[in-house]
Amino acid sequence: MGRCASSPRGKRRIDRLLSVKKNPPIVQCIVLSILFVAACAYQVCATIFAFPGFLDPQAAAWPFVPDYSNGQPEVEFAHTNTIEAGIHNDDVITAVNGRPFTGLAVYGEEISKAKPGEIFEVTVRSPNSTAERTIGVTLSAPPRQLNWPWLWSGC
Repeated sequence: MGRCASSPRGKRRIDRLLSVKKNPPIVQCIVLSILFVAACAYQVCATIFAFPGFLDPQAAAWPFVPDYSNGQPEVEFAHTNTIEAGIHNDDVITAVNGRPFTGLAVYGEEISKAKPGEIFEVTVRSPNSTAERTIGVTLSAPPRQLNWPWLWSGC
């Protein structure tokens, strides 16, 4: 006769198996935590290496955020000095610093090379127009909220 869970002998066996206390996997958790910290440190260093000006405290603040809407690159979240220069939200971006705007990487490369106080040239057109206009925006320094020098000094 086979053992089944409904028999008294089977119930005792299941209760015995369930009552066995196992030690928590402390060593595995410590090793995984160390690996996680190492992976995070590697990612931060890789980001700093790939985008050297990204966390640079001397980098210029973005005058606007480029975004795609209806398949066209548009200005979003334009700062006050950008609006005063003549670039408005929803304007279509056609070039940045003389380079045709072929993707977000063009903007990222040009803004990473720029420093506060420099003129950042953006060629835009209104959403309902074909007439392009090139406007120079004076770049400002980013707001000082974080101090990151320890990040790139150790990589």
